[in-house]
Amino acid sequence: MKALQPDVYLDRSFHPENYTCWDMVRDAWLDVTGVDIGDRTPHPATVAALRARVEADSGHFVLLAAPVTPSIVLMRQRRAVPHVGLFWRGRVLHIRPVGVRFERLVDASRGFSQVTFHATRPAH
Repeated sequence: MKALQPDVYLDRSFHPENYTCWDMVRDAWLDVTGVDIGDRTPHPATVAALRARVEADSGHFVLLAAPVTPSIVLMRQRRAVPHVGLFWRGRVLHIRPVGVRFERLVDASRGFSQVTFHATRPAH
């Protein structure tokens, strides 16, 4: 596992069709673990399609009982678009329409009622 370098991501811009939170998590996960989680953003990226994709992807990831460095943080709120970030040593790297943030979990997850942590399944 390589160390996360948050500064590498700070110049990236959110775009609902070209670069979403899933795209950034894919890039960061690949950088630190060497594992490509693949393209997880449905096209078009509607609220319904994003919510359905999260449910469909549950078999690709292991639900963790507690945060582990690194892990994928899935944040959900009823009737809202799910949001993801990369958990790293108590902080979350994530991208929103306002830009990239590397902030404490409590700040990144503000406004979400459900926060879960995930890892990729080991290769067979």
